Amino acid sequence: MGKDQKGRELGRGIIQLPNKSYQGRFTYQGKRYAVYHRTLTGVTEKLRNTRYEIEHGAPGMGSTPSLDFWFDLWLNKYKSLSVKQGTVDTYHNYYVNYLSPSLGQMKLANISPYNLQQLFYDLRQSGYSNNTVHLCYTLLNSLFKQACRLNLLQHNPVQKIELPRQHSAPRQQALSRTEQEIFLSYARKSPYFPVYSLALLTGMRVGELRALRWCDVDLPNASLMVTGTIKYTKQQGCFRDSPKTASSYRKIPLLPKAIELLEDLQNKQPHPESQANERPQLEDMDELVFPSKSGKPLCHGVLNADINKIVAYINEKAGIPFPPMTPHSLRHTFSTRCMESGMAPKVLQSILGHQNFSTTMDLYSHVLPDQKKAEMKKLRFGYL
Repeated sequence: MGKDQKGRELGRGIIQLPNKSYQGRFTYQGKRYAVYHRTLTGVTEKLRNTRYEIEHGAPGMGSTPSLDFWFDLWLNKYKSLSVKQGTVDTYHNYYVNYLSPSLGQMKLANISPYNLQQLFYDLRQSGYSNNTVHLCYTLLNSLFKQACRLNLLQHNPVQKIELPRQHSAPRQQALSRTEQEIFLSYARKSPYFPVYSLALLTGMRVGELRALRWCDVDLPNASLMVTGTIKYTKQQGCFRDSPKTASSYRKIPLLPKAIELLEDLQNKQPHPESQANERPQLEDMDELVFPSKSGKPLCHGVLNADINKIVAYINEKAGIPFPPMTPHSLRHTFSTRCMESGMAPKVLQSILGHQNFSTTMDLYSHVLPDQKKAEMKKLRFGYL
């Protein structure tokens, strides 16, 4: 058994995480379970109670456990079987950071709609984003719904509250044709120029581009398959995961410019066998189309920083007012070019990998001003 940063002995199965919180782990009948807490005393108690519940099939803290205890049980025994590990990690991080501090020690039966309404009011007043508030709501609702199904509670208090009015978030903007040309001209010297170019030619998500392998590219048939995305968690590090949704598995036809770009890139890259002993091999991530210098997937933050640098250079050196953008702006720009060319919405949905048609149609309601003017000019009213 090791020690924590304060020199205290850690119990069996307990480790201290980089963020100074604690994780307790145990295995029962071949399945691994984990609990988390900000303090050593807390994680020791949660580990003991969770182990008891798993092994005996009954809550270790009575018929109405605390929210902290119920969350660990819900996450390990129920939710982890139906969602990806990345989603499990997201639930854990949101719970520890936003929900546990104010509600964690309360018994499920004692948590009222008033407590929850106050929690969401505080989150909104603290300036947290709409996504953060909504995910906290969804997480709590799932927790209490499961408790009701198992007769731990009679009513779900989450269903009796109203979320505070959302702040209007600025929508991700697409680049105009002129802005697109300016960006590409200044990005040409960037080592990540091929990434940006393929994003504009295919509309792929940045995680999908980072996970793209040569075995997914079919140049003779002018197409590529989207088969994965890159994820990162503190627990697992960087790993290749299945795409966002089932509809994200898709074949994308390649334009001549995209074929030319990939052929040039393939010719310039060293043969995989020549660097087999030099680069660390990560599972299912050999022969990446866009590897980093170490052979690992490109870091999302590196691409963000590079784009910010390019935009700052355009604004400062060229004296051209240029809007802020992110790697996702390139996907949105591709979508806009497709709409401007008259592509059928269902075809665009298939290329983008949207699960819901409404997501694609929402893009059509945010066309660029120039496109709106052009479409209005096509109208003819003979009776006016």
